[in-house]
Amino acid sequence: MIGCCGDLYDECPRRIASLENDPVYLSDVLSLWVRAGMRNEGTRIGDILCTGCATVSSCRYQTVRNCVQK
Repeated sequence: MIGCCGDLYDECPRRIASLENDPVYLSDVLSLWVRAGMRNEGTRIGDILCTGCATVSSCRYQTVRNCVQK
């Protein structure tokens, strides 16, 4: 399954680290994403937390999420 963000739901490192409540893993994911240009310097770990599309009422992909839900 692919999440609204485009990531593979069961393999997404951000989602896995968030569900496991692993700040070290989340920090590693964030560091990689900053180096890859997927996030800006200064992004906080809390800004990348994810527990899955079905558990949130809004996210950075809200427009896509609304479309998927329709």
